[in-house]
Amino acid sequence: MIDRYGFVKRIKRHLAISCAVAVGFSQAMTLADATESRSSSYSSMYIRTGDKATDMVNIALAQQGRTKADFGYTESWCADFVCDCAALAGASDAVPFNGKVSSLYNSVIAAGGGEVSSPEKGDLVFYYCTVDGFVHVGIMADQTRSIEGNYTSKVTVVSGVYKDTHGHSLANGTVMRRFVRPAYNGAVTPAPDTDKNNTDDNSNKNNSDKKADNSKKDNSSKKDTDKKDNSSKKDTDKKDNSSKKDTDKKDNSSKKDTDKKDNSSKKDTDKKDNSSKKDTDKKLVFSKKGAGDYQIATESTPLTLRKTPGKSGNPLIGIPKDMVIAVTKTSGSKSDDWAYTSYKGIKGYVSMDFLKRVKAPKKGDSIAYEDALYSVISVSGKKVKAAYKKNTDAKATSAVIPDSFIRGSYTYTVTSIRSKAFSASGKLDSVEIRSESITSISKNAFKGLDKKTIIKVPEKKLSKYKKLIKRSGAKLEVSKKA
Repeated sequence: MIDRYGFVKRIKRHLAISCAVAVGFSQAMTLADATESRSSSYSSMYIRTGDKATDMVNIALAQQGRTKADFGYTESWCADFVCDCAALAGASDAVPFNGKVSSLYNSVIAAGGGEVSSPEKGDLVFYYCTVDGFVHVGIMADQTRSIEGNYTSKVTVVSGVYKDTHGHSLANGTVMRRFVRPAYNGAVTPAPDTDKNNTDDNSNKNNSDKKADNSKKDNSSKKDTDKKDNSSKKDTDKKDNSSKKDTDKKDNSSKKDTDKKDNSSKKDTDKKDNSSKKDTDKKLVFSKKGAGDYQIATESTPLTLRKTPGKSGNPLIGIPKDMVIAVTKTSGSKSDDWAYTSYKGIKGYVSMDFLKRVKAPKKGDSIAYEDALYSVISVSGKKVKAAYKKNTDAKATSAVIPDSFIRGSYTYTVTSIRSKAFSASGKLDSVEIRSESITSISKNAFKGLDKKTIIKVPEKKLSKYKKLIKRSGAKLEVSKKA
């Protein structure tokens, strides 16, 4: 065939371009969920026990301190680290390879794993951010500690701490931990039992032989049986007539008893249904009877705020331990009841099992909020004037004195700074005063700070606050905050 106008060449060229685009797109899609296995670069200084959960932990601990470059990963590698540990432990069936955290979560669940509330050795810990979704994953070394790849750019043992570069953390409730137990000992489909099948065949053969022998015996005994049948027929007729009368009496009596039982059973069923209905309705009926301020009383982790009441409700955000919230209505005061509240502008339900009733603030009370203690100066309705009493984070490098904060149903305005508020804060590089309501600063309020510490204040309060700080005895640099 003569391609006079070059149609064939053009068609081939278009097909080649289309194939190249398709291959490129396929490669791009693969890279988006890429999984890099670098198990060959792992330290072998560990002992295999045969228990997959234990082996996962032993293998992970043997890599402690190693970095991305040590392994040869070229992408974010926390999920890759978990998958490679699983591969070396012979647990890839329970923890399938997947380099994307959210996809790894789904694949572990699909492989028979499930979420648990109390983690154990070998469980996986997934970090779920209320803004970005699944962001990180590690392996639980025990009930409190985890081994995580790509944490501070290396393999690190972590004790319930997480904070990313965007400020999302477990501490402020924007990140929650979700523990998943992989199906390390999943059920295996049994192979066909060949020996059993052969036994069944032999059994069938023996049965056939027995039938042949029994057939002969049946013919010989048939005559004797006929004689006996004729003899017993008369006796049987007599018994049947007598039995019929007795049966009729029993049927009538049984019918009455059955009717009584049915009526009794029906009443019991109705009672149970009504009782069950009341219990179900109780969980759904909320009132203002239990409204008030409550403190989060979990052991360590944040309390989950859910979209609907019940453990199956979708998680919205975590409320940190010791945080005080305002509850507007509850379904009751028992451990299986729920409370309606809001946190950071998000409304939802929390379990009453982890709430502790808080009394209304009064003059002289010490109030804990974030990394500081405050002293109540006065209370007027739901408005409280408070003094900044003490910085409680001795390891912090910066501190903030807020203008105001909300604790439960009360709004606290900071109007003064107490003496020795920073006596145990030698590591602070800066103290930022955001409050524009400060009227007094006690003597020695900043005692204990390094002489290089900078105090930042609102621009329009610069002159006034400089005088207050100088009167307190502090000889520190005071500048306007950015």
